Amino acid sequence: MAKKKQNDGFGGLIRALGWLLALGTEIKKLATELAVPFEAFYRLGTEEGAGTLRRMVELAKDEFLAVHQAAAPDTRLWRPAADGSGAIEVNLDHPLRLPFGGAQVEWQKPGHTGWVRVERKDEKLFQNGREVILHLEPRQRGGYVIGHELRKALEGKQHVHPNVLDTLVENPHLWTEEIKHVGWLFSWAVGYRVSDGHLYVRRVCWNDGAPCWDYYWLGDGFSGQHPTLVLAS
Repeated sequence: MAKKKQNDGFGGLIRALGWLLALGTEIKKLATELAVPFEAFYRLGTEEGAGTLRRMVELAKDEFLAVHQAAAPDTRLWRPAADGSGAIEVNLDHPLRLPFGGAQVEWQKPGHTGWVRVERKDEKLFQNGREVILHLEPRQRGGYVIGHELRKALEGKQHVHPNVLDTLVENPHLWTEEIKHVGWLFSWAVGYRVSDGHLYVRRVCWNDGAPCWDYYWLGDGFSGQHPTLVLAS
């Protein structure tokens, strides 16, 4: 084991020397290109040149972080808000959860991209500062509307994305008492089709003390226990 450590240390020294040699070569090229005496770079190793060297290293650090962060974006479905408030930031560009195997996206409302902030304030739920409300069409109150008709009636609404539904399932603290007991909560921002042509939308509910998710066929009826989650105008 001792011999291996010695060899590793020697290898590291060789790599460091190689890096210094390459750096010196690049500095010499820059000196020629910019018509700066090569001896001027020796000043960077003196007390007088320490400030200049520091600014160069800080610039190199900023450029490295910019490239690194651009190459590795945050791809999580959600993340806690940095302010520690309990709010959640939701990634609307995260791959959609399909309701079942073989399903394909039939439609996706425009404007759903980037990160949005979802938070509970007292007994209300908000997305980017706008209240999330439970919308029912008049015929759903005391009756029902077939999903294909309801889809047309809901055109123009600011729908909540299904990625927000999935985030609600994984963050029970966001559920208000109202949405816990209303029934199924639907997202019409995205619709799904299967090979037989049937269309579906995603939904979530609070069941037996915990949230869960499911899907629903547009050929069925949507009653007063099937509100749509939309953003208040």
